[in-house]
Amino acid sequence: MVMTDASWRRLGGLVVIGAIAGAVWYFLPRADSTTEVPLTTVHGKSSSNVLQVSFGDCSREADVHVDESATTVTVTVRLDWTTKLDCPTNEAVDNLTLDQNLGDRSVIDGSTGTAVEVLAPEE
Repeated sequence: MVMTDASWRRLGGLVVIGAIAGAVWYFLPRADSTTEVPLTTVHGKSSSNVLQVSFGDCSREADVHVDESATTVTVTVRLDWTTKLDCPTNEAVDNLTLDQNLGDRSVIDGSTGTAVEVLAPEE
């Protein structure tokens, strides 16, 4: 069998179509998914309702969610899924206003489920 110019073009076109289909199959389901990222630091006072949290945001927009209960404050940070790719680490800081003072409640990192130390506020 001899490959003519038309056969090579057809084969090349099929390869390109296959590559596009593969990329769509891989990226489309991930387009609106997010990744939870751990907190780097938490600053606050028991007598205040303001927490300052920092996290590596990889230059992406973050969605910070707070769940409060009588004994805990759970902070969950979600970033766009593309942050799974290698990127420079950028530290983001977000000030959160709680419904009530922190008091003796524990702060939980929503990405790990573990308690984090609350440091004194930075001046």
